[in-house]
Amino acid sequence: MALVLKSVEPARGLRWVGDAWRLFVRKPLAFLGLGAMVIVLANVAALIPLLALLLLLIAPLLVGLGFMIAGQAALLGQPVHPKAFIEPLRTDAARRKSLLLLGLLYAVLLTAITGLGAAIAGSAWEQLAELQNQPRNAETQARMLDILTSDGVVGASLVVGALWLLVTLVYWHAPPLVHWGGQGPGQALFSSLLGVWRNRAAFALYLAALTGNTALIALVAVLAGGLLGSVPFLAQVAVLTAVATSVAIYNLSLLFSFNDSYGGSPVLRSGEEAEGPPA
Repeated sequence: MALVLKSVEPARGLRWVGDAWRLFVRKPLAFLGLGAMVIVLANVAALIPLLALLLLLIAPLLVGLGFMIAGQAALLGQPVHPKAFIEPLRTDAARRKSLLLLGLLYAVLLTAITGLGAAIAGSAWEQLAELQNQPRNAETQARMLDILTSDGVVGASLVVGALWLLVTLVYWHAPPLVHWGGQGPGQALFSSLLGVWRNRAAFALYLAALTGNTALIALVAVLAGGLLGSVPFLAQVAVLTAVATSVAIYNLSLLFSFNDSYGGSPVLRSGEEAEGPPA
């Protein structure tokens, strides 16, 4: 499907988050379920090195793209299913190969950035990991604060953060450009970066809105956890719901940022309403 790079007004970036919320409330339980599934799988993968490596390759691509596919289904009045996460792997061989190559490159870049950060920080990160396993007291917290504010850790954090943001922006639209646009890995990465740069004012407001949205959800989670502190199970449910909501809103907003940036996609533009499911 041919895609056309478009320019959007800056205020559109704020609307992408609002559109994600409006889409979320259409099928809140379905999208909460998808968000919770992502969180559970991530926690399980952390316990299994081989599974963690596999998810490192494909999860950053399939999670966002899966939510976009699920969001498209909701816009068209169709059911939302977890199978949306594997739908990109059920297309033709060329697109599957392109997605897997994107995932492999992403894992390599992430590993390189992490290694660079570790080299800059020296032994500081290892010391932090050791302190986290010790009892939390005033002395431990003071030592952790000293390490976190040391030049090595601050420098490593800045370098890692800047490089991670650059990689994220390059990859922002790459998966849907492969899935819906049929582009190869290199072309998709270039087109993604070009789309973000052309609409940088909208993306700046969009990222600010995402940050505010995440902070607001976190605040609600903290307040709910405090009110339900006497019932640990309910407190945990409240926190999980908040995190799953945050995951869903972020990934659903990708649908609108993509479609506004590239005309001719099979999804609706920001703010448009579906007339109903296809016949």
